[in-house]
Amino acid sequence: MEGPELILSVGEIQSVSVRVVAKDCREVSVKFQVDERHLEIVSEPAERDLGAGTFERIVDWRLRARKPGDKLSVEIMATEGAAPRVVMLPVRILPMPQLEG
Repeated sequence: MEGPELILSVGEIQSVSVRVVAKDCREVSVKFQVDERHLEIVSEPAERDLGAGTFERIVDWRLRARKPGDKLSVEIMATEGAAPRVVMLPVRILPMPQLEG
């Protein structure tokens, strides 16, 4: 599954949130993967255990754009046991604007 494109400028920090819905699940975890050359996770660990049972939770990460790039993506994976569910978020990072005086 693919989401809308996230467009950032180098140095910009942006929050990304996902809603995880579990029903009678055991050992649910969620993992956030980025290309570390272009993006840095500046809050929360990349992988989190959410527990077991039936629940709905919002999980947030804050990203900082490090380096310009096109056709990048962030992969968000929710796993219950060995069954992953993956969402891809396309990302584009623009260079910092230049000011001339």
